[in-house]
Amino acid sequence: CPILPGGSYYYIFNASLAGTFWYHSHTGNQRTKGVYGAFIIRERPNFMTEATARLGGLLGAQNVTVIDTPAEHTAVLLEWPFNGGQTKSGLINGRGFAPGTPPNSARLTVFHVEPGNEVNRYYRFRLVGAQSESLYRFSILEHKLIIIGTDGY
Repeated sequence: CPILPGGSYYYIFNASLAGTFWYHSHTGNQRTKGVYGAFIIRERPNFMTEATARLGGLLGAQNVTVIDTPAEHTAVLLEWPFNGGQTKSGLINGRGFAPGTPPNSARLTVFHVEPGNEVNRYYRFRLVGAQSESLYRFSILEHKLIIIGTDGY
């Protein structure tokens, strides 16, 4: 049942699986109007230490540092429909513009990272595919991406 404007609702549950999930509305077109977001359940405290060691072994590198800051490195991907619902562009964290139209007043989403240079520094990005009818191919120019989990697992 919908939550009325100005209202609230609390869910209380025990989170048994850590990972990146997402929430969204099932009422009308609220999801496409912004009622969605990332829902992150953090791992146990020693998980990143173990994951960093495994990554270093996989890459044959020592002194690996993994930056895990969900507030700074989470991207929610959503299509931007125009003219009867045909997708013309995609949004990252609610920001973007359609080809052939002037950019909207919002800036594009920018993620800040420090260059690794001689340091084995890696950033953990969390991607949420909130789109309903579009497929995205995600890449970062001149960077190799390593998938460490999917669909919250």
